[in-house]
Amino acid sequence: MRWKPPASDGGSPISSYTVVALTAGEAPAGATVPASARSLVIGRIASNHLYTSRIVASNLAHGRGQWTSVGPLGATLGAAGYRLAAASGSVAGFGTLPGVGGVGGSLTSSSVTAIAGTPRGLGYWEVTSTGSVYAFGHARYYGRPGGAQALRGSVVGITSTPDGRGYYVVTSAGAVYGRGDAKVEGSAVGRAGGAAVAISVTPGSSPGAPGYWVLTSSRSVYRFGSAHGYGSASLGAPAVAMAPTPDGRGYWVVASSGEVRAFGDAHAEGRPGPRPGGFVGIATG
Repeated sequence: MRWKPPASDGGSPISSYTVVALTAGEAPAGATVPASARSLVIGRIASNHLYTSRIVASNLAHGRGQWTSVGPLGATLGAAGYRLAAASGSVAGFGTLPGVGGVGGSLTSSSVTAIAGTPRGLGYWEVTSTGSVYAFGHARYYGRPGGAQALRGSVVGITSTPDGRGYYVVTSAGAVYGRGDAKVEGSAVGRAGGAAVAISVTPGSSPGAPGYWVLTSSRSVYRFGSAHGYGSASLGAPAVAMAPTPDGRGYWVVASSGEVRAFGDAHAEGRPGPRPGGFVGIATG
């Protein structure tokens, strides 16, 4: 939410703003911020809800002034943040992207190894080491990678196609599989840099000319099709996943410890505390 200072401060400098978002059936979301602030990201906003936004300025002489309200308006989630998936299947959201479900305690013989968001941020997929794919929110299920054939290595990564009508899956051996409208442009089988750990599609690429990156545990990033490279850097723990910025001109790389590094036009938004099993994925959509 963004705002401008009021036309009058009542003769006393503004000391703070209080901003809230209101919707039926939920507690108000918001915060009080310093007088220098002109925007606030409210992370508890949920898609498909109607919200009324309210803001009030305060100063030492008069306390709170008059509330200004806008709405109700429908909430549409953007990609100014990311989601992290834990090996247990739980999902944590940061910035404007809340979690909308996870595999949780239903796994028995395998663990979640990656997460991928839909292009509009309204859903995501989780994939397990054996190739089981689970869809949440507005994400659709397009089947297991490889179909009935045996996979070449354990599944380590998943990414959505640009239109969200399919996904790519990569294994530890670097083999790439496509489901839905995903068109395979090459694989990292036999490449240097350790085992493959993640795959990510470049936003904006077309189904006819797709582009994607494959990340290895030693932080090597291989590009295929129309994808461009933006570099890599050392992490305090092995790299486990990557995700692109909305315009495809940068990406985030995350380590198993939750450390996040930004490349190109990506910006770091923070990191979570420790989770059982460490972290296995990152998604911006």
